[in-house]
Amino acid sequence: MIVRLTRSRDFGETVRYCQQKAVGQRPMASSLLLEAPNGHTAEEVIEHFQPLSSTGMPEKPVVHISIRIRDGKRLSEEQWLFVIDRLRFDTEFDSCPWVAYLHNNEDGGEGQHLHLILSRVCFNGEIVSDRNDRGRIMAVKRSLEHDQAL
Repeated sequence: MIVRLTRSRDFGETVRYCQQKAVGQRPMASSLLLEAPNGHTAEEVIEHFQPLSSTGMPEKPVVHISIRIRDGKRLSEEQWLFVIDRLRFDTEFDSCPWVAYLHNNEDGGEGQHLHLILSRVCFNGEIVSDRNDRGRIMAVKRSLEHDQAL
């Protein structure tokens, strides 16, 4: 499993990139409460993050985690949702807005990979520290690899 973490300032750019290349061009799952039969549009997802994009905002509020499993290996939607939940809860982002997109590998490798976009600003206005983000994510990665044989 390869896990990459990037931080940025702009939810819009990150969401549009991920949704454009997503399977079905829609989120696989998100913290949006409303169910949309055809998935949420990129603009709806971006709007979901906007109320948190005001004063007191950290310089880089967007956390973008990409997760790639071994070529040829496929996870069911249930398994991907388990991975998302583990990452969110074990890295203390469980109270933050998030969206996940599943992509097909485009580089000749078989299989799929996931893009998880999280806000560092929680629904209650608290900010998740970015101190040791990479360490927390690597610990979850090792645990998932052990538990799921990824």
